[in-house]
Amino acid sequence: MNLRLVQQNQQLLASLYESARVGDWEVLLALFDPGVVLHESTALPVGGTYRGIDVVGAVLGTLSMVLDGSSLEVEYVCADEHHAVASLRVRFADGSGETRLSEHITIRDGLAVEIRPFYWDTDAINAAIERAKANK
Repeated sequence: MNLRLVQQNQQLLASLYESARVGDWEVLLALFDPGVVLHESTALPVGGTYRGIDVVGAVLGTLSMVLDGSSLEVEYVCADEHHAVASLRVRFADGSGETRLSEHITIRDGLAVEIRPFYWDTDAINAAIERAKANK
């Protein structure tokens, strides 16, 4: 195992989540490969497969309206030379609680090329989305 590459991948995720936490979308999106693919759970209104930085950025922007990125807490990251998995906690933007998720990320040439989030409680996220819609 190439430990240097493993450390670089761990640092990539640290940078990615720190950018998300402080709301620096420019830095965040620069950590994605131009052809990045995001697979969101079909249990969510934004469920589906999305390709490309602009489209993926729009989906993440939609989710950021219900998840308080400033509360993002990285519990741990496990990485190898081509993959990383992060365990995360984040509060709902309306203050109604928090949720847990893990993200499985494929990495190539120092950039995230594929992202698969797994949400602990999609019902809670859906409820937060409905509350956000009702408050518009």
